[in-house]
Amino acid sequence: MKNKLLLPASFRIAGLVLLLPSLALLIAWNRGFEFGFLDTRGAAAANLVGFFNDYNFTNELAILGTLASLTFIAFARVAHEDERSTMVRLQSLQLSHYCNYLILAGLVVFVNGINFLLCLFALPFLFLVTFIVIFYSRWYLLPKFAAHEE
Repeated sequence: MKNKLLLPASFRIAGLVLLLPSLALLIAWNRGFEFGFLDTRGAAAANLVGFFNDYNFTNELAILGTLASLTFIAFARVAHEDERSTMVRLQSLQLSHYCNYLILAGLVVFVNGINFLLCLFALPFLFLVTFIVIFYSRWYLLPKFAAHEE
């Protein structure tokens, strides 16, 4: 069965290239850095965007760039897409889904207040990261372990 929803394999490289500046911008924004051209504090910018009278869009750029790059890495085709890759992809999605909800259950029990909301903000990133780690570790390591067992 051919999966038409997967991105082309070249998107993985594009995702890796986009991930580094997006993460750097996310970390820099967390430390107070903002791009001036994404600022809406001027009178002309306030007329263009209306209700964003005093805002900077650097954090949105960093978050969207990070999510896009992780999505590109996670859902790009592998070089030889076959039934094995489909099986590994499905198992990895299921396992990362379980991990994500296990972490959410832990957050519900152990974290309260605004910290809970901040942790909820990280869950979409965490889902993609756990899927990427599980999928590529299974994709590259399982054949090596299977060869050693024979």
